[in-house]
Amino acid sequence: MGRADVVMACIEKIYSVSALVGAGVCNGNCAFCAGKYLRKQARTDDLYLKNLEAAIKLSARYGGWSLSLTSSGEPTCSPEDVSEALRVYDKCAKQGAYFPNVNLFTNGILFGNVDFCDKWLPEWKQLGLTNVAVSVHSTDNHKQAEAYGLKSYPSFKHIRKNIEKYGVGLRATLLLRRGRS
Repeated sequence: MGRADVVMACIEKIYSVSALVGAGVCNGNCAFCAGKYLRKQARTDDLYLKNLEAAIKLSARYGGWSLSLTSSGEPTCSPEDVSEALRVYDKCAKQGAYFPNVNLFTNGILFGNVDFCDKWLPEWKQLGLTNVAVSVHSTDNHKQAEAYGLKSYPSFKHIRKNIEKYGVGLRATLLLRRGRS
């Protein structure tokens, strides 16, 4: 049995690929941040891009349906790296490794900025982004800002308007923390 046979014998289905993008920079200051432990390894270089391409193609080969981009910080703070990861995905999709769901997980802060959205969302949509998943700690903007260690958080209405303007889907990822209401 060759190496490929061993791999095929071990893999039944790969549902999704999750990739850390960017340099780990963040515009939040969360007391509960888990990403800070990964920031030393954060980088987008040729090896990273080759591995991302291989992971996308392998997942697609075994029934994958989703690509999720996140970061050890906030991915939108490294928008060029998000674009680069989406370029790799676009190349793979054009070669048959297509996923119906391409998600960007974010704290949503920069999506409150119209200029940021006008600059990046058209490109990201063209490269295959289908959904933005905003992490929500509270529907109250003051509590949301507090969770991110900020003085203020953009209006959810503005975030929604800015994202949906480009035909990108919007999801909320509700984050629950023990001891918080």
